[in-house]
Amino acid sequence: MQSQIIGSGKVVELSYQLFDESHNHQMIEQMTAEYPLQFLFGSGKMLPAFEF
Repeated sequence: MQSQIIGSGKVVELSYQLFDESHNHQMIEQMTAEYPLQFLFGSGKMLPAFEF
């Protein structure tokens, strides 16, 4: 895995698992390394926490 500085106009890929703690930690969403979430950083189309 290569580490880079993220800045405006960069394409970001990430994998994650999202769990619902109120329902026995049931997984509700997963993005894998094979099918990562991709977005253009700084475009304002993601939740603000992703583009801090």
